[in-house]
Amino acid sequence: MMSLTLMMTLIATPPAAVEHEPQLVRILSYVDVAVTREALDAVAATPQALEAIARDPRLARYPRMRAASALGHYAEAGRALVGLLETPELDRAVRIQAMSSLTYVDGARAIDRLRSRLGDADPELRAAAVRNLGRIDAPRAQAVLRDRLERGVERVPWVAAELSRVVARRAN
Repeated sequence: MMSLTLMMTLIATPPAAVEHEPQLVRILSYVDVAVTREALDAVAATPQALEAIARDPRLARYPRMRAASALGHYAEAGRALVGLLETPELDRAVRIQAMSSLTYVDGARAIDRLRSRLGDADPELRAAAVRNLGRIDAPRAQAVLRDRLERGVERVPWVAAELSRVVARRAN
């Protein structure tokens, strides 16, 4: 008969954590190597594998950030990027990288999603939304930024300064 301790251990043990392709994690961990689509293809990376890495709290921040960034190499990664961006429990840096990749992948289609981040409680995410809206070459993106600046709703001084800088840069 199984001991009570062993039985409780088996019941309390979570299912095995998702394992990642070691070569993919290694590529994402290199500080001195750009993650290209070719490098990702060489290890048979998929958007699903990159999203899983970006979400894995067992991994160091850097490869998780790079995974979110690398999703920008996949036109079909928009939904995964939105999922990362909209998960407040994720590391801020991962969410910011997801925002940047979403801007790259979706362009003007990301404007509403980015505008919603302008009201985020985290000033780092608000500033990232400002920068990413500034990267979109569309009058609507610039209108969102100008409106926010004119209304004077940003109360964190350095975020307000970033907003002013981006609006001024786009005006030139």
